[in-house]
Amino acid sequence: MHRIALDPNNVQATYFARAAGVARFAYNWALAEWQRQYDAWKADNSLPKPFQAALRRQLNAIKREQFSWMLEVTKNAPQMAIIQLGDAFKNFFPWSHRSCGGTGLAALPRRVTAWCRLSLGAGAPKEP
Repeated sequence: MHRIALDPNNVQATYFARAAGVARFAYNWALAEWQRQYDAWKADNSLPKPFQAALRRQLNAIKREQFSWMLEVTKNAPQMAIIQLGDAFKNFFPWSHRSCGGTGLAALPRRVTAWCRLSLGAGAPKEP
């Protein structure tokens, strides 16, 4: 395994801390917005369910006016945080995951359903 250690100077360390703060804020903002939109969807099924691409567009639309400090770091910080939130929701519900067939666990072969169940825990999936 090849490892590279970062040894940032003060300016770089400050930038990394800002980027991490922006990512944390974006994740928490998207989580609250996801929950708000999901609750609205449960009350009225004609509304769309929340998903990460829509939340990224929504944050991008308001970021210049409401969160201008986010523009001080790379756009990848908030973008990847919201993508990871979407992945977290997708992985929490394995029956909706594409590799699990997307039709529910009962319709899948035993080997695939075992992988889907084991993938929810920490670490890599284990062979059944």
